[in-house]
Amino acid sequence: SPDNTKVVEFEGYGCGPCPDGTAAKGCVECDADDCNAWSAKTVAYQCHEGEAKANCTSNSGMNCFSARSNYTGNDEKLKSGGCGTCVENKLNTTECLDCKGDLCNGAGRMAVSFLAPLLAVAYWFS
Repeated sequence: SPDNTKVVEFEGYGCGPCPDGTAAKGCVECDADDCNAWSAKTVAYQCHEGEAKANCTSNSGMNCFSARSNYTGNDEKLKSGGCGTCVENKLNTTECLDCKGDLCNGAGRMAVSFLAPLLAVAYWFS
């Protein structure tokens, strides 16, 4: 059966020993009755969290969050960004933005969303 405490690449389950080569991919043998329940694949990825990269694991996909470009509040968790969705982190979805993918909540992404309105204003004044 898969082990949800680490990154799992092995998605099968059944009776008897793990197939050859699957222990390193997360297959775990068990001896009790009904111990081999299916478990979703767990993925490892990273999200930006402040100036650092946070290591994340999930069995529901690669999700990161960040503050929306127009956020002016002082919630440090929201301003830093991190692993998971806005809802999972109990953050206000009108101030928080979800994205899917490894390091998707990076500074470059936030800079683009900040620069677009700034460039529009500069164009308007020219």
